[in-house]
Amino acid sequence: MTGFFDVLNANARTRKHMEKAKSSIATREFDGPDGDYSCHLKRFTSFEKNNVPTVVFEFRTTEDEGEYGDRKIVLFLRIDDSGIATAEEVQETLFQYIQLMGVNTDQSQDEIESGLQTVIDYETVITVRQKTSKPKVVDGKSISYKNYSIIGSDAPTESTEEVVEEEIEVPFEAETEELVEIPEEGQEESEVINPEDWIGYECIYKATKYIIKAANNDSRKCILINPKTNKIIDKIAFDTLEWPDT
Repeated sequence: MTGFFDVLNANARTRKHMEKAKSSIATREFDGPDGDYSCHLKRFTSFEKNNVPTVVFEFRTTEDEGEYGDRKIVLFLRIDDSGIATAEEVQETLFQYIQLMGVNTDQSQDEIESGLQTVIDYETVITVRQKTSKPKVVDGKSISYKNYSIIGSDAPTESTEEVVEEEIEVPFEAETEELVEIPEEGQEESEVINPEDWIGYECIYKATKYIIKAANNDSRKCILINPKTNKIIDKIAFDTLEWPDT
């Protein structure tokens, strides 16, 4: 299967524009929508046709949308010049949409793909907006098109993470909260490191020091607490944590 970024890297213009597109700032302003729908991201992929990269996000409306529940919404981004935008501008829109799904685009391509997979795995609620284009006459027929855009999600970001009180309910139980010894240097690579063994230990996440408050060996997810602010963040992958020098 073609990697998510392979078609973008294969195209000279989008490859050259990659870093600028990743750092572009998303806008949440849209005019005259037909409606907003709560959705889950089910699939993301990319392909190339006639030397034009195309990215596809497939959504499914949530069950609480009544008669419109469990419907498929497919968003295509054809990264090419048009009368509306240049290929580079469409590429920037792509990364803005990824941001609006709660994934930080100021990181490596593998990390962005992993972030999108997390959006799928945790069934992050994405708000997708439908807007019908103005009618256009084609071959004597009046035709309009359904257009979709992403306007936000319930995923926490660095700027929107809530400060939660210390008595937050932990979604899974931890066997112990005692400090554990640091693994010795030269530890066998084949040895499985259990996240639960690191509860109470200091770690670094996004350049900030936290304490591992709880962890789960099966999901390898952790709950972290900032010892200075008591801010708690959860569903953090253990394997993405860094460790302070000892």
